[in-house]
Amino acid sequence: MRWLALIAAVWTAYASELPVAYDPFYTAQKVIKSARPDTPRFYRPVPKPLRLYAIMNDKAFINKKFYRIGAIIDGFRLVAIAKDHVVLQKGKYKKILFLSKKQVLRVTEK
Repeated sequence: MRWLALIAAVWTAYASELPVAYDPFYTAQKVIKSARPDTPRFYRPVPKPLRLYAIMNDKAFINKKFYRIGAIIDGFRLVAIAKDHVVLQKGKYKKILFLSKKQVLRVTEK
């Protein structure tokens, strides 16, 4: 164990006297400075699309979470819940999410 400490001490003394010809963090600084909001569109993260999976009573299952009327989902407010769709609103914009026909269960009465 002592020889390991001795090697570390010698290496530290030797490395401290070496002239450094480059900055190892220079390229990282260039990358960090170039990541600004005005970067090209393909560098920005793409938001996940909103998808309606199910509607149960007064709750909607959107993007694998349950929401009630008035909840905020990615900046949109859940305004209305119907049998086969929900209405989301953000300012003057409205978005309607429909259930696909595969997901609609039919209840038959006997």
